[in-house]
Amino acid sequence: MRQARYARALISHALIWMVPLLPALSHPASAASKWLEKKVDLTVVQGDTLLGVCGKYLEAKKNCHKLARINRLKNPDRIYAGQKLAIPISFLKGIPMEGRVTFIKGDAWTRENKSAEWAALHPGDHVREGNSLKTGAGSTIEITFEDGSSIFQNPDTALEYSTTRQGPLHLLRELFLLGGHTITRVKGATGKEQRFIIRTPSALASVRGTEFRLSIDGAETTRSEVMNGIMDVGAMGRDVAVRENEGTVVQKGLPPIAPRELLPPPQVILRPPFDTLPLNVGFTAISGATAYRVQLTRDRDGKDIVSEQTIEPESPFTINEIEDGAYYVRGMSIDDAGLAGMSSEPVPITVRVNPSPPLPVSPAEGAELRSDVVEMNWQTVQEAVGYHLQIATDRTFSKTVVDMAPGDARYAATVPEPGHYFYRIRSRAADGYEGAWSATRSFIVVPPPPVPSLEKPAVEGKEIRIRWHDLGAAYTYHCQVSRDSSFREVMVDRKTDGPELVIQKPEMPGTYYVRTSAIDSKGYEGNFSPPQSFEVESRFPYALLGFVPLGMLLLLLF
Repeated sequence: MRQARYARALISHALIWMVPLLPALSHPASAASKWLEKKVDLTVVQGDTLLGVCGKYLEAKKNCHKLARINRLKNPDRIYAGQKLAIPISFLKGIPMEGRVTFIKGDAWTRENKSAEWAALHPGDHVREGNSLKTGAGSTIEITFEDGSSIFQNPDTALEYSTTRQGPLHLLRELFLLGGHTITRVKGATGKEQRFIIRTPSALASVRGTEFRLSIDGAETTRSEVMNGIMDVGAMGRDVAVRENEGTVVQKGLPPIAPRELLPPPQVILRPPFDTLPLNVGFTAISGATAYRVQLTRDRDGKDIVSEQTIEPESPFTINEIEDGAYYVRGMSIDDAGLAGMSSEPVPITVRVNPSPPLPVSPAEGAELRSDVVEMNWQTVQEAVGYHLQIATDRTFSKTVVDMAPGDARYAATVPEPGHYFYRIRSRAADGYEGAWSATRSFIVVPPPPVPSLEKPAVEGKEIRIRWHDLGAAYTYHCQVSRDSSFREVMVDRKTDGPELVIQKPEMPGTYYVRTSAIDSKGYEGNFSPPQSFEVESRFPYALLGFVPLGMLLLLLF
């Protein structure tokens, strides 16, 4: 009997050792199975038995034999206090662990399993084991678990929560990244042994860190970037350990490349104020960078993404439309393998483009004006309660001649003298804030033609000859003759090409006044000259001289 029991014990121990070995003999261990079989250490306490430990911690009692084999127990019935038992994570029992939607922007959907319909995701919704989540264009979500760890999905990302379980000794999460730009910020701290596994169509990653990024593109190329900790990445039977500030790339059907150091971030170059659109932000040059990934967010943590762009290193980050408000901008360098480095520190910017600049209407650009009173108007801005107008003699407005705050969209401005002027307008909001200046426009106040120097009119018999200084072929002239010096009663009003005008001498005797002005080639008439006068004398009665002697003669005769 004793020999039979001993034989059965030998057979039992042989089976304990052989059962786990059989699959290994036929299926060489893959990178995935290596990670899934990682172990936690359990310290045996007084009174523990192997069967008791298996019943308390293992999901399936059949794995008790494998546990004995893994720990090379010579006698499975004998374990002692203080002994260390290595237990594969996959053996441990656990209960499903739910996550909760703690941030959402835009459109995101969830489904309970692969056969279920997609349903809209909302803040506070629970995410359970087996659920899949996807984000739309420009949308992001964050899922936070009770242990404090969180998963952040960027736009156009699909992620399946295959396993999310916790037990007394461990936390196990297994996700499947179906597609998308990136999954970021998976972090958490706990006293339990953690295994965070993410599968993609081309690789498998096991995280031993607290923060990393993972992405899968349309060609099913996986990119892994570690911000903090270590990530093991495997494919095609090869594993690499990616440490902090390193990354690796896995093309479908190929093993991962050797981990490489990530590029440093570019520094943000700001040129405030940010009061006009488009909004442009520059970055310093980073050696080896083929592109920059730039984010504009409403929050410092980078979850509420307003815009994300991949730009060339020498190009600005450009935003054509944006609401007024406070934002943060950050950048990451991308190397020739497509790996994105650490993010720069978020730089705050304040954008206020409203009220928008008015559109100047008149004077039109380059207009030539003939008066020192300039009628100005511009398009009304809906948000404006008033405006600020400046006119200067230089384009930088360091020599301002008009600086006014009109209440409406027109103003009659007086400039001091003819010359070249520049003007601009900006809108004023109800709180007193003045927006950006409009585009600068220019105009010219053309000096009037010179005043001809008028000579004293000459009375020549029955004609009056009026002459003035010849201003040249570019001018014609306007001459007026009046009985009064204020020229209320103009007798002669003529235009002539030359510097002279001959008129018939007036019949009525008295004082007459003459003035003349010059007209340039564009028809602009200058000021009249000071008036000159001439006299028309009364005619002597010569006929009467012949009549008087004859009368005297007749008187003498009679």
